[in-house]
Amino acid sequence: MKINGKKWITLALMLIMVFTMFYQIPDKVQAKVNWRQIYYDFLQNNSEMNKLKSEKGSWGTDDWRFDLVYLDKNSVPELVIHVPSAQGNMALVSIYKGKARFCDFKYSGYNDRVFESQGFYAQYIKKKGKLAITTAMMGASSGFIFRFNKGKLKLIAEGSLDPEMAGSGVTWTDSKGRSYSGKGYDDFKKYLHIFFKEKKALEINSYGNTMNLSQLNKKLRY
Repeated sequence: MKINGKKWITLALMLIMVFTMFYQIPDKVQAKVNWRQIYYDFLQNNSEMNKLKSEKGSWGTDDWRFDLVYLDKNSVPELVIHVPSAQGNMALVSIYKGKARFCDFKYSGYNDRVFESQGFYAQYIKKKGKLAITTAMMGASSGFIFRFNKGKLKLIAEGSLDPEMAGSGVTWTDSKGRSYSGKGYDDFKKYLHIFFKEKKALEINSYGNTMNLSQLNKKLRY
């Protein structure tokens, strides 16, 4: 049986529509998730969250700050938590397959639920899955670039500026084992920009435009 040109075109369009429908299912499912209720329940009932509240204390006060950011492409935001501390910090909670969980920061042999440091500065590129954290203390700087995917953070590059090294040594290493070296803060930033485009970045600020618990709950409870 011969199929004329118009029927071929119709059949091809139907196949494209079916493929597109199935290809988008994961994002559509994620978009339909009642993320407000999931985050609200997480803050109230999650055992790991309760442990963090117990460790840091002052739950419900303005010392705890919150924000919602969009790290990946779907319409479900990630929850940023700033715990009570004299240092800058952040914890990150994501929803994956309908469940909320902490995203652990794994770097330099550490595995931290809360990234906390002096001179803490965090940035992200909206809906591109990129997060950068830099720290600074007594002239030394460190940098950590993470990729966010499927509710998890993966370290893709790590760098340091050590003023004690000859010429203020700078080193950066990526997850593929490639290394970069230089000297001074300009080189530190130059190599950071290989992995993270700061011109497109938004700041995650512990003290800026964030919410207290009451404000967050109002947002999560519609």
